[in-house]
Amino acid sequence: MGIKLDTVRGHRRSARERIANKLCLDIPAGDEEKE
Repeated sequence: MGIKLDTVRGHRRSARERIANKLCLDIPAGDEEKE
């Protein structure tokens, strides 16, 4: 569901979200919002 919301905001971040999910959310949410 989170990925879907990100897609609506911008598929650019959606790609990072999907990668983060694959890495077991290894990337902190704060870091994602920064970019």
